[in-house]
Amino acid sequence: MSKAENRFMQNITSLPAQIIPSVHKVVCWVIAFLVLVVAVGLYFTPWIQTAHGSGAVDSLDPVDRMQAISALVDGQIQT
Repeated sequence: MSKAENRFMQNITSLPAQIIPSVHKVVCWVIAFLVLVVAVGLYFTPWIQTAHGSGAVDSLDPVDRMQAISALVDGQIQT
């Protein structure tokens, strides 16, 4: 910090008098720990597809998989 910031902080008398209750500290540490545990757990969770199916891919190119879209308004979309 600069000298001006140090002088300003020394003039504030109520800041050092503020005490955080120990219950709040414990709750914050527990929440931080749980977030860390969940993050690590999700990192190591194997994300696999569990729905089995059968079939074949007819076309790999999305342009070859055109689908008709029905709409209530008449018209044509220009691409």
